[in-house]
Amino acid sequence: MSSEDNIKKARAGVSAQQALRDTVNRLQTMGAVVHVQEKPTYGYPGYDPDQFFAHMGITFADGEEAILYATASLSSDRVRAHQWNAFNIKKIDPYATHAYLILPDSQKINERSNEPIVEIRSKRIVSALDDVLTTQELYELGTKKLAAVSRKGANNDLQGKSFEEVIKDILKSESNVARFKGDTSRVGFWYDIFAEIMKVCDVRPDHLVRISATTAIKPNARGGSPKTDVAAWVYFDNGTMRTLTFSVKNTSQKSVSVHEYPADTFADVLDSANDSLRAALRVFQRAGSMQKMTQKQRDALTRELKPYLFQLDRWVFGGHGDPAFTPLQCADYLIVHDKNSYRVAVHKTEDYCRLLEKENDGTTGFGSIFGWTYPSKKRGKSIQLKGKIVF
Repeated sequence: MSSEDNIKKARAGVSAQQALRDTVNRLQTMGAVVHVQEKPTYGYPGYDPDQFFAHMGITFADGEEAILYATASLSSDRVRAHQWNAFNIKKIDPYATHAYLILPDSQKINERSNEPIVEIRSKRIVSALDDVLTTQELYELGTKKLAAVSRKGANNDLQGKSFEEVIKDILKSESNVARFKGDTSRVGFWYDIFAEIMKVCDVRPDHLVRISATTAIKPNARGGSPKTDVAAWVYFDNGTMRTLTFSVKNTSQKSVSVHEYPADTFADVLDSANDSLRAALRVFQRAGSMQKMTQKQRDALTRELKPYLFQLDRWVFGGHGDPAFTPLQCADYLIVHDKNSYRVAVHKTEDYCRLLEKENDGTTGFGSIFGWTYPSKKRGKSIQLKGKIVF
């Protein structure tokens, strides 16, 4: 192996450790990790106290302590070395009950011929390493443990906001951009998701220079929440710049609340001159549910909504068509994270609307793709829509 190859491998190792550190920092910020020790060392009494090491030691919110090893290489020798260290550390420190080998992304895990991964993950061998995880899987493990010891409502909101921050970090990662442009010594930060976002947004590596991102999006002109959760600015070497806006859905539910406004706002956005539509929306708002409306009233709202269904979809999921939203506050893309399967999917907002409309048989929600209800304690004052989450 050439010296240049050795240098690239060393850089990849450092990059993998940084990806681990970034993930743990995010878990620590949200309270899923309550203690971190960088590069701890261990030794038996009377022997070298630094004989055995880990890249990181952490304590999860549920009290579990774990030692972590970051690697971009899964050579048998490298894995055996980490197993030897983990075996002895567990004997020395009874509180270090778990040891994980952390990969920066799923690329090597998906290589089924990789014997160390197959053996450890399938539990075919006895190993001091409890599992091989990607940085994303480590994050999911931490959030799962946090959920087990937290109040449900507050924890769901915290996880949602934290995942938005993760997406921001993924987008602005210099290491991701470098790997995307062909630097094999950089492993990136959750690179799988970064690559999928670039693909869906049709961003190519050729002339890409850097990406900046933020979650600090101002409220809309009505004081309500913007549809954009994360905004990114993509800079190219010809001096041009492109803005990308994302709505992030982080949920374990098949349907979530996606929209809430008074009936008159619905009417103003869809067609301010359509008095029949406005009247039908007001009837639903007073009733609060389809069941409390007469058949004639349900038919009227279904009929009046029909010409505006796709316009409603784009407003609900992206804020498009609403004069109270600036372009930055309108989401052109959706990032959907399933907390059950850990899957992440990226869609253009309009494609997502078309996907749901394709499944729409027109028999529910006044012909729309949404479930219609009212927000808690706001019957007669506002309309709430629930949207299906699909991948």
